[in-house]
Amino acid sequence: MRKIYHTLTIILLVAVSCSLQDMDLIPGPRRNDTEKAGARGNGTGGGEGQEAIVPKDTILYVSAVAFPKGYNWQRDSACGGGNLQLYRNGKLVLEETVSYGNCVSEAADMHRIIDGHLVSDYSTDSETVIKVDGKEKVRYAGREMIAGILIREDGIWTLGEMRDLSGLKLRKNGEEVFTSFCRVVPDVNPTTVADARLYEDEGDICFAMTGISGGGKGLYYIVVNGDQKLLELPSAMNKVYDIRRIGGETSILGSGPGMVLGISTEGNTVSCGFGYASRDFRFAFDSSGKMYTYGYLRRNSTVGFNPAIWEPGSSPVLASGEIQLLYMAKDGGNTAVIRAGEGRAVKEACLNLYQLELPFGCRLMSPRAAELTGGRLVMGLTPYSLSERPVVWTRDSLFRYDINGYLTGVQTIIKEK
Repeated sequence: MRKIYHTLTIILLVAVSCSLQDMDLIPGPRRNDTEKAGARGNGTGGGEGQEAIVPKDTILYVSAVAFPKGYNWQRDSACGGGNLQLYRNGKLVLEETVSYGNCVSEAADMHRIIDGHLVSDYSTDSETVIKVDGKEKVRYAGREMIAGILIREDGIWTLGEMRDLSGLKLRKNGEEVFTSFCRVVPDVNPTTVADARLYEDEGDICFAMTGISGGGKGLYYIVVNGDQKLLELPSAMNKVYDIRRIGGETSILGSGPGMVLGISTEGNTVSCGFGYASRDFRFAFDSSGKMYTYGYLRRNSTVGFNPAIWEPGSSPVLASGEIQLLYMAKDGGNTAVIRAGEGRAVKEACLNLYQLELPFGCRLMSPRAAELTGGRLVMGLTPYSLSERPVVWTRDSLFRYDINGYLTGVQTIIKEK
């Protein structure tokens, strides 16, 4: 049995009502070759951390917002003089003051970890500012909500929706490349990473959008490298959940009177062929790049909606219970489900057939605070009680971050051999 250091809590997996229906699930691999990582916070809210077991082939990045000790950030997080932090294998590597003057926000949806770098956005009274690892990279006129950001060799690309809801703009290094009065597809829900709707496909920069024709008809477009293309929906589909360009072809995920759930790709449609109704489905990709979809399905007209995962050509996998999701993902033979309580409270977390024992009543502050990759689930959990400290949960250990604040994101990077 693996040695667990005295500062760690052994995680128990309890087989209860978190069953996934219609599928035999295979437990993920255990990587026994591990190393320790210690946290040493030296800024606001920081302090001595605990050791964590991290696989030697893995780098674990965690983002957090920390406040002065004794400050009740749950009552008012906007005026507490907090710091935005980035940890690498438990060690504090970057810290920025949260303030208007420093153009850094405490909001979990205004920063993200991209390939180990902390990328933040901020709106002043008249401008939008993009920073990478604490250094300002882009500043441009206009107050935008970031719907996507890409850091490439040719520059920083952003997709922004105007805060007055007047349209969207695709920019390169702050310069406008494409402008529209439409809005970005898909809509944001509790499981959607709002700023990940700009992406690359075969080197092209892509996103989808929707608008209304003069006659009131809904119109849908795919935009590739700033060029828009009007899409035609199949006759059986009248509701669009998501649009994605995959391998050079555009796929539309939706439903309609003659289709509970389906994907139309360049005129070819694959239907789910199961259930009574669907809602809130999204495209997703596992760590190998394989596409799947997730959302909610009803088995028949007398029951409610169950969380479900559907891969084209396969039967859907339904989680038991009519529940709302904070997070749902599939990676190979592993499936993770985090069920929502009130707000972003974690009611239950399940991996495959097991309910996971959580250390305290907690919240998942952002969809970015959970990740399933390589068969390994990682969660950044924030306690309700101010006497507790946030933790990163893995199947092997708990790692406590000695800060008065909350965790906003996790990212694991597997080192190349």
